[in-house]
Amino acid sequence: MKILGLLDILSSLMFFFVVFGVKLPLWILIVFGAYLIIKGLVFLVLSKDIGSLVDIAGGGILIGSNYGEIALIVFIIFGIFFVIKGGFSFA
Repeated sequence: MKILGLLDILSSLMFFFVVFGVKLPLWILIVFGAYLIIKGLVFLVLSKDIGSLVDIAGGGILIGSNYGEIALIVFIIFGIFFVIKGGFSFA
């Protein structure tokens, strides 16, 4: 599961890039957003883990960030959450 942890950390970078105003190509946001949504759905179905709803919400926000304005605090919270979550995979 270290690969999923690494991908969570990379996803958190996408959130921080948005916070710092880095313009990312749309396909990168869609790929990482889709990864979070798919992973969240898989773990929600398989393990009934309610925490997977955060993955789904994060993926939706990442994809939706290109289409509208979302408060920066939301990106900071999700970025920190996914760094911590990814870091636990390596502990």
